[in-house]
Amino acid sequence: MLADAFKRASSGKKCANCGVIVSFAFVKRHEQTCLKSATSTPRRKSAVVVDDDEIICDDPPPKADLAEETPVRRQSTRSVTAVSSDIEVIEFVPETPASSSRPSKRALPVAEVVDDDEIVVLSDSEEPPKRNPRHSSPPPSAKLPKPAFESPKPGKSFPKTTLIKSPRSKVFAVNPSADLSIEEVYTKVFEHLENLRIAGRGAGRLLATETKNRLSQSPAKRKLDFASSDETAKESNAGEENVDIDQTDPKYGTPYVVRFFWVILARVLGRGSGLEAETFWGDTLRRVYWLTTMGDAEQHFFIRACLRKPQWLTLEDLSKWDTSNTAVIDIATNLVNANFFEHSVGSSSSMTLAEALTKLQRPHLIALARTYGIKVAEKRESEGQRAYITNKVLEAAGGKCVFGTPLYPKVLENAKKHLGPCYRIRDEALDLFNAILTVYCPSSMDAIRLFDPMFKSGLARALMYQMLLMEQKKLTYVAPEIDACIHNFDSSEALMKYIAAKRDETAMCDAMLSKDYELMYNIGSSIYLKVKQILEADDPMITHAASLPQYLRRYTEPWVLVRCCMHSIDVMERIRKYDEAVEVIQFLLDSEKLKLFLADRRGHLYERLALDLHSHLKRKADSLAACVRGIEDPMVRDRARLLLQDRALKLDKNHVVTLKVNEPTVLSIQGHIVEKNLGDARVNRFYIETNGEVEIVNVEELALRHFRKEKNFHGGMHTEGGIWHTVFGIVCFDIVFDPELEGVWLSPVLDGPNDLDTEDFYPRRQAKFESRFEEISKGYTNVEGIIEMNYRQNKGKEASGVDWSAFPSFNDLMAFIRCLKPLQLAQIFRRIAEDHRHNRSGFPDLTLWDAPARRIAVIEVKGPNDKLSTKQRLWLDFFTTAGIEAAVCMVFGECRTWFLPVKKRRDLQSRTQQAL
Repeated sequence: MLADAFKRASSGKKCANCGVIVSFAFVKRHEQTCLKSATSTPRRKSAVVVDDDEIICDDPPPKADLAEETPVRRQSTRSVTAVSSDIEVIEFVPETPASSSRPSKRALPVAEVVDDDEIVVLSDSEEPPKRNPRHSSPPPSAKLPKPAFESPKPGKSFPKTTLIKSPRSKVFAVNPSADLSIEEVYTKVFEHLENLRIAGRGAGRLLATETKNRLSQSPAKRKLDFASSDETAKESNAGEENVDIDQTDPKYGTPYVVRFFWVILARVLGRGSGLEAETFWGDTLRRVYWLTTMGDAEQHFFIRACLRKPQWLTLEDLSKWDTSNTAVIDIATNLVNANFFEHSVGSSSSMTLAEALTKLQRPHLIALARTYGIKVAEKRESEGQRAYITNKVLEAAGGKCVFGTPLYPKVLENAKKHLGPCYRIRDEALDLFNAILTVYCPSSMDAIRLFDPMFKSGLARALMYQMLLMEQKKLTYVAPEIDACIHNFDSSEALMKYIAAKRDETAMCDAMLSKDYELMYNIGSSIYLKVKQILEADDPMITHAASLPQYLRRYTEPWVLVRCCMHSIDVMERIRKYDEAVEVIQFLLDSEKLKLFLADRRGHLYERLALDLHSHLKRKADSLAACVRGIEDPMVRDRARLLLQDRALKLDKNHVVTLKVNEPTVLSIQGHIVEKNLGDARVNRFYIETNGEVEIVNVEELALRHFRKEKNFHGGMHTEGGIWHTVFGIVCFDIVFDPELEGVWLSPVLDGPNDLDTEDFYPRRQAKFESRFEEISKGYTNVEGIIEMNYRQNKGKEASGVDWSAFPSFNDLMAFIRCLKPLQLAQIFRRIAEDHRHNRSGFPDLTLWDAPARRIAVIEVKGPNDKLSTKQRLWLDFFTTAGIEAAVCMVFGECRTWFLPVKKRRDLQSRTQQAL
């Protein structure tokens, strides 16, 4: 019965005046409006079908007006029909009220026939919206019935913008390698890349010429017959024969990101890469050939979209990347046809309503909200107001209409009309781009670097910038010119699995940076379950990855998945799900197959396990057992072992100490501080007043000046371990950065070997290191020539850990080295080399030396309430044992401003603020 009632309600009722079928909810309103119109102008109504579920009645124009209007409408319809079936556009043609073909305010716009070649969007209008007569309010005396449901309300009216494509958008619609074998495709790809490399900055002109040739050879556009004269057809096809095709940047040539992408492709696909391109890449080569044979504008758009975070881009966003006369819509359409971009228009679009609302400008967002009865106050735009409108629209889209159908599709369709055409890089195309760059330089594309704020703009963008600096001779890396690439993967499918794992880690990083910890937790939980399933299924990829050396193992899917589990532990502790964090930690520690994937992190896991059990879950016995287990684990380093031992002593005073560390010498100095509440997070702010000038310094600078003045140290730096790594890198430059070492150089943009921070670093160079340390122990005369050669031949190169500005001349370097005894220097270098990853940090803050007296000291500076870390305690103990002066300097603050007169105190505070 309910279905029959809905059927009758949807059928409507026929109007007695005009004969149009109207919904029952608006029968009386329609009859009153229709009767009033009939009284003033007794003419028969005409019905125009606008949509499948909407019928609008209005008066036809007078015959004279109709005769004048018909040719204009017919001409517009023909020009629309004459365009082909692809969505391509040359320019925006907004309709203004002056150019409108409507004869009067009461004239109803004709329902235009729009095919795939024309995109109609709503654009902003400076004029206020005009009320449509058919929606005008009835006389006050008329009583209208209450609608059966709340219907959408008309919002702000926007003039239409019609976008029409040109023939250029059809040039790259067909894959040029469809009829070729993989071997032929590979040959053509390499020849084409070689031609582009030879052309250099003029490659854009070469591609533009090829595009014109392909356009001239394309089939002629279909000719349509028109009932009227041929002038309309001639006008609709105008400009199709002579299409302006130019390179992206006629002034500066092909963009550098495009040229660098060709360089990357040539190395990755080359025979010297060690990969059989035809077998490894397979049909992927067809897509690469399709892309590289496109115009440089298409390639530029593709690469720029890959360098950004995946998001929908409007035509306005895309136009920022183009400086040629080529229409942006043509370029985007070519990329859509080649399946590199996806379009927001069509049923296959993946755009969601939330994404569309994010891209909408404020006037369109307000208009869309008012369409669905959402009240929006006219005030200045703010994040709070935008979030309110967005949530209200999403809430309205979650409902249903009176017929029970969801409103979401209609709301999304209306939002897309306001937004206009948008484009986004396809996931498959982005994965292909990242895979190519990963093979070129796996360390630069490692997803763990995204957690470093330095790379928040993206890894691919940072790699392109590195190559730009190299081209401009502003950077020179120590990596040799090699052709070999990483060969971890048996096939492109294995490579794509690694790319997918990095995409998950990237999503966790984005969630962490946006503080969406719930999303980060969900991603981490799903990856944890995936790792458990892989172990239960005894996946062979675990065995394959474990067989690789550590410096290659970290570029495999299991390594990244285990690393994601580590991230999930962090977020579980952050949201206080300690039971789940303990479960994941115990799973990782108990799994024998994952030991090799946690070689550097087992100590950290024991630390977190003991902390969670002790402080959060109050399970002291289990925490003590975790500490004992970690101390006895041979894969745990001294830093973590010392920390676990300290916690075990807190839990059990009778715990046997196995790692003994001497307590350092403690010195104390006093400095002047100003008031703490100065508007930032700094607690202790020291100042030095010289000749009436106030200088704000940190606690390390205060201590450095004190020791230089009071202890007569002529040289001193606050670099922590920077100066020691610089000396180690220069003295052992030919060993650390040995270009002949096989497998550690995977890209020409590296500042150090790939095994630098792995367990393979020292064993692979042990013989050379021990020989160098033996020579140093015998005296500096034996190695001074080697040190000078390393310094002069490599000065200025980007080398990991080496700061060439620390020692402006070779004599300055040797003056510092001679402040140490040869045996002391050899001992320091051996400790750095044996475990570079864990011993590279923890050095004391200050390194002081006196070259004439040949004495040196290291000082760890601590302000009020600061404590020594375990790494700092270990290094201080090492320096003391080696006979080097080492101490901890405690700096206490004295606030003298309160004892000054009010005027002087305010003057000092004012000068302090100016110094800040």
